[in-house]
Amino acid sequence: MPWCSPCERFFNPNTLQVDGRCPDCGEPVAASSRPANAPAAASPPADAPASGSPPGDAPLPIPRPPSPQRMAASDARPPLSAQAEEDRAAEPPGAEPSEGKGIPWHFWLLITATAGYLIWRFVQVIARLFGA
Repeated sequence: MPWCSPCERFFNPNTLQVDGRCPDCGEPVAASSRPANAPAAASPPADAPASGSPPGDAPLPIPRPPSPQRMAASDARPPLSAQAEEDRAAEPPGAEPSEGKGIPWHFWLLITATAGYLIWRFVQVIARLFGA
């Protein structure tokens, strides 16, 4: 886990700058550095294979960002379900495709119940003020 000593915090490798530096202070972040008060990690057994992580305080390798062609391919929408295809076919031509069905009925029920309660409490306050 990358640790930045000047900032005194851990970072997710994806949040580091492209060159492996801290996004806050710009200092190089070491992969195996840890604060003095952090517990030491258990050492692997002698016969365990090497994990492939960089040795010592080497900066973490940062993957390159995807190419524009790859990003364009990943922006494609996933295939629609059969119900969504039927809904889209029922829309008039030239209409914007609807993403959802709208606000659910139980939301409106909750809003109506809340409004009714607040109106009733307002009536009670008025009744108490005028002694009715």
